[in-house]
Amino acid sequence: MTCILCYFSSSWACVQCKAPYDMDEIEDTLLDAIHRKSMAFILQDLKCVKCNGIKENNMRKYCRCAGDFTNTVPAADLYKTLMTFRGIARHYEMVLLMGTVDWILKMNPQMSNN
Repeated sequence: MTCILCYFSSSWACVQCKAPYDMDEIEDTLLDAIHRKSMAFILQDLKCVKCNGIKENNMRKYCRCAGDFTNTVPAADLYKTLMTFRGIARHYEMVLLMGTVDWILKMNPQMSNN
């Protein structure tokens, strides 16, 4: 029987051989994931709130149907992801990941208002 406390330990280990995983490598992978998610959010398409058409021209302020444009993926979704990464960073004491998440949130204060 597996000890319940093993699931809440502060390091990850291989299930078969019990060797600890390289936490720096895991943190680097998580940093790469958060960079990709934030970049995908920044580069996403905008859609019309009236007709749901994708914005075709960067110069156009309004859609052809006179609707406003909005994000395809809401900022609240990225905020939830950032909060998940922040929780992981806090629990596993990943300083670089925590700093990156905090910096993204600091540079985008409107995100925490969602």
